[in-house]
Amino acid sequence: RKLGDYLIEWTGGPALYTPERGHPRMRMRHEPFVITETDAATWLACMAKALDRQNVKGEVRSFLDDRIHALAFHLVNAASDDSQVRS
Repeated sequence: RKLGDYLIEWTGGPALYTPERGHPRMRMRHEPFVITETDAATWLACMAKALDRQNVKGEVRSFLDDRIHALAFHLVNAASDDSQVRS
């Protein structure tokens, strides 16, 4: 539900995430985890598969693909995946 609320608000829908949980602070929330470009690409592939399964196409798909791509690579914080959790 958290991801759904965030994505709805993040793509211009009603504010469902912020009133309940505050500003998302995505980089801060993901900072404890090592996130590489490979991780971002893997997550993007999963999201693409989910959008394919929901038959999302056309302008909506292009919009979501662009936004999700930007978010995934915004969260990259490591050059290699030596560890899954930072100490």
